[in-house]
Amino acid sequence: MYRMKEKDKGVYHNVRCSMSNKQHVEVHKVLSDLNLDIFKSKNQFIIDAIEYYIKALNQEDLTNTAAMEHIRAGQKESKTDMESMKKEIISEVTLAVQTSVISLLMTEIAKIKAEAYRNNQSFEDDEEDDIEPESTVSKTVFSVAKELAEMGV
Repeated sequence: MYRMKEKDKGVYHNVRCSMSNKQHVEVHKVLSDLNLDIFKSKNQFIIDAIEYYIKALNQEDLTNTAAMEHIRAGQKESKTDMESMKKEIISEVTLAVQTSVISLLMTEIAKIKAEAYRNNQSFEDDEEDDIEPESTVSKTVFSVAKELAEMGV
């Protein structure tokens, strides 16, 4: 049984070539004089040319959909970058604070040991309570430093 080919319900896109635009004139000359022995039709030539152009551009922002996906991907990327930067900053600040606190504690330990040496005292003596923290150091920092010094740090 012979089947008839279904009629293609094509979608049309019209192109107008302006004769005052050099680029349009050049395209019009090629389309008007297209060698149909090589190319199936003007329509197929245009489709092939556009497809070639699309592939050459890798479809970056060529369509509205691609542009929106590109923007969304950039937003996701920037969120990831922001989270990464945030973690890095927190890490650096934490390290800086730890370094400062350790430095402060070590300075106080050195002062306590120097004072004890000057007074010829040992840390086990009950008289060590006479050593008072300087006004710039809180009593908490002083007590931590004192405990560390007693541990032999």
